[in-house]
Amino acid sequence: VEHRQMIVEQEESVETSSEIRERVGAARDLQMARQGCINAHLGNHELARVCDLDRKHESILIAAIDKLHLSTRGYHKLLKLTRTIADLAATEQICETHIAEAISYRRHDKRHP
Repeated sequence: VEHRQMIVEQEESVETSSEIRERVGAARDLQMARQGCINAHLGNHELARVCDLDRKHESILIAAIDKLHLSTRGYHKLLKLTRTIADLAATEQICETHIAEAISYRRHDKRHP
């Protein structure tokens, strides 16, 4: 019975393709309204402005840089991904879960075991 309940709960929480498309479109619109371009096209100074990390979140990212041996370019890619994840969640502030999700994607990147 427990397994069946878990399956039902998972099925209820799955987004449809159209819901995902809507969420992605909303995130893209948010980015265009906020900075006039998508996050992938942000320069380093613009990126720092739209991310506005506090010390705690910055220290989490710095620890990830050390652990994953990221270059400055890798750090900025991670930060852009973090900002995009927050935009997909429709939140202005970046939080720990956004950072953790971005780091998890980076860990699974084949170029960075």
